[in-house]
Amino acid sequence: MDELDPGDRLYVVQDVCDPGERGRLRAAVRCLRSRGLWPDLVKIAVGFYYTPRIGPGNWWAEDQIREGAAHGRVGALLFLLGNVADGGRRADLASRAACAAVTGRDAGDALRVVKGLAPHLSEHAMAGVFLAACASGDEHTVSWLSRRVGDPPRGAARDTGLLASGLRIAAKQDRTGAIAALLRFGEGGGGEGARLEGAASRLRWIDEEKDDGTTALWIAARYGNEASVRLLVAAGADVNCRRTEDQASAAWVSAHYGHEAVLAALLEAGANPSALSTCGTSALEDAAQRGAAAVVKQLLSAGAAECAEAASAAEEHGYKELATVIRITTSKYCVLDSFGGESAGVFATYAAIALMCLLTAHLLAFLFPE
Repeated sequence: MDELDPGDRLYVVQDVCDPGERGRLRAAVRCLRSRGLWPDLVKIAVGFYYTPRIGPGNWWAEDQIREGAAHGRVGALLFLLGNVADGGRRADLASRAACAAVTGRDAGDALRVVKGLAPHLSEHAMAGVFLAACASGDEHTVSWLSRRVGDPPRGAARDTGLLASGLRIAAKQDRTGAIAALLRFGEGGGGEGARLEGAASRLRWIDEEKDDGTTALWIAARYGNEASVRLLVAAGADVNCRRTEDQASAAWVSAHYGHEAVLAALLEAGANPSALSTCGTSALEDAAQRGAAAVVKQLLSAGAAECAEAASAAEEHGYKELATVIRITTSKYCVLDSFGGESAGVFATYAAIALMCLLTAHLLAFLFPE
């Protein structure tokens, strides 16, 4: 205990013992502190009050260890864990304390605590702490843990599943710092052996799917996390990714939930505005039947198809003005069935030529009257 700084010593003495015993401890603190006898004080506090109480089911002691981790009391924390005789229990408490540190009130202490606890953490526990750090978004902790969980032993193949899970978690919570740290690690910024083999491998890692087919980009789009979407798009994530269940694309789901900024970012990156879900509904039709005028305008400007269906859907759901706007707009950009399936670009060209001919005829009639 002599190696602990005074702040950590005071934490051990005052906060570790049961509330009912603190009166006796305070009296001991005043007496022994006045004499400068910290070692004797520690012997009283730890030897008589704390050590015998670290046993199975001692929720109060576990809570104190987690609190010590959350407040960055590394020295006190390691000392207390050292008094746990059972190795398995010590590892379990260390794992809980590390998770408490990365989700604690002071993110600046998280990396210091995790580094101190690392020798007590199993590979499985380290993975859990890594995922908790991705959820909390501490960039420095995620960067350090990425090297611990992402770099395989020499000669072993890289398992990117855990890294992809962390990326999806960070994308859902919009933790851009964690996303940036993970992307840097994938690009080789994590140190020796961190670079993924080739651009194709890197992109497969970014687009690795959950069981339901959702990727980090899809999840960020679903929750309207524009900053995360732009980071992932810039890293080369597939902007046309789809969920397995209903084949809803990232653009489709962002339009459905009204995330206009996210939709704009995806369309700018080349996302297909006309992708259909398994029920045959386009993003434009879905937005039209909900009366989402701003989203409809975005999709029309991006050249979305299924315009006639969208106008009908808007009208059926009582949005007659929106239906009129769609029909007027699509007379310029969309293909009508009566034109035999010609592309919107060809139709627009023909319309422009016809208009020029009409204007020329009027001009000639004005200049050369009969």
